[in-house]
Amino acid sequence: MKIGLSLKTNNKLMKRILFWALFASIGLSSCQDDVDRTIQTNLPVEARQLLDNSLNISESLFFAILRYGDYQSPNTIIPGCPTVTFTESTRTVTLNFDTKIACEIKNQVERKGQIILQYGLNSPTSRWTLTYQDYQFGEFKLQGVRTFTPKSLIEIQESFEDLRIISKNEAGTTINGNLTHQISRTLFGINTINSTGEVTGINPVGRSIQLILDSPRKLEATCIRSGKVYPRAGKESWRISREPGKSVLHSLEYVAKDSCKVDAFAQLSDGRKLLLNP
Repeated sequence: MKIGLSLKTNNKLMKRILFWALFASIGLSSCQDDVDRTIQTNLPVEARQLLDNSLNISESLFFAILRYGDYQSPNTIIPGCPTVTFTESTRTVTLNFDTKIACEIKNQVERKGQIILQYGLNSPTSRWTLTYQDYQFGEFKLQGVRTFTPKSLIEIQESFEDLRIISKNEAGTTINGNLTHQISRTLFGINTINSTGEVTGINPVGRSIQLILDSPRKLEATCIRSGKVYPRAGKESWRISREPGKSVLHSLEYVAKDSCKVDAFAQLSDGRKLLLNP
């Protein structure tokens, strides 16, 4: 009888162990599924943040590539329709987007605040700067200074440190960059701007980011003057750190359509391809 009872007890114990082991495995599987779903949900959000960073870097470039004399010409069309003031002694141009002039440009994204361009000496080799002053592009605030150095009639090098891109919820990205811009001009002014180079920084959650322009980011002046903000071409690789020693790689690609319309695609690290500006 004791042996029989012992066997029954052991059988019950084994059944309980198997039950709890099965329950635990289901729970762990469910938790892993939740983690996977969270990661998959966050990747598109991360890709959208990268697109926002890309646009915030490129949208004001046209203002910086214009020369001091371009701003003095009545034929120059300036996106955002700001009032323009000059300080001749320092060759400074101030673009004030809070006091706009009347114009027929329909801007894709609203600008606020000021951009200050200081051209310095009247020399073909003189560098100049673009400074953001209470400047806002859409929902993003930009802070910092960008420096431009001419290398030839068609090539300009740009550098910046600790440039800040701040979202509407005050989440900030800090970036440093070294870019090269190839400029083509016609008798009517700038035609295209093709940019290459690298940007590094820290995103709002403290992860390191790296942007490499795999193929030149192309801005078409005709589209910029009409109020559009998306590059017409270009492919970018964005590497984002995860845990120490690990990272993921996303890519962005701008594909031109008709009438200055552009599709911005993201290729996520998990293989998915998303249209970010439907």
